[in-house]
Parts: sequence; structure tokens; C-alpha cells
Amino acid sequence: MATVLSDAARAQLEKDIEKIQVEIQRFTQDAQAEVQDLQQQLQVEFQKRLMPVINAVAAERALHVVFSQADSGLVWADTGLDLTAEVIRRFDAVVAPAAPPKPPTP
Repeated sequence: MATVLSDAARAQLEKDIEKIQVEIQRFTQDAQAEVQDLQQQLQVEFQKRLMPVINAVAAERALHVVFSQADSGLVWADTGLDLTAEVIRRFDAVVAPAAPPKPPTP
């Protein structure tokens, strides 16, 4: 036997569903905004830690300009001038996590 909702009950159920859908949409938007904020904060922190390394490598090589190949629209560059590997190696050395403490021996 099928249960039939009254018009009033059906209307209320539809309103409840719409309200939940709006709440879900707002929650999703808030979550996306939080993720974007976190990504931006992490990018800023990363840049703060990376720039001294790039500055040091550029100063040692007497460079006046350093481009990002991915962002600069660079068409060609001498691969001998690519500092990526050196910057990554030095950055990793600067920010390498400390070795985890060894458990005490009984």
C-alpha cells in the first residue's frame, strides 16, 4: 500500500529539500573559499622560503634576471642557464626536516 502525502506535507517536504540544497551549496562555497585561502597562504610561505635560495644562486652566478620557464612565456633558453635543479637541491637542504628522534633504548 503506497503512502500518499497531502499537498501541505508535500509542499513542506519540497521546502525542506530546497533549504538543504541551499545549505549544501553554501557549505561547498565556504569550503572552496577556505581551500583557496589555505593554498594562497601556503604559496606565500613557500615563496618566502624559496626567494632567499634563488637570490643566493643568482648572486653567485652574477645574474640580473631569473625567469620562471613555466610562467614567463619563454620561447628558448640555454639549458646551461637552467638553475632549477640547483635551486631545488639548495632549497631541500635549507628546509629538510630534522631526522625523527630515535626511541630510547631500554
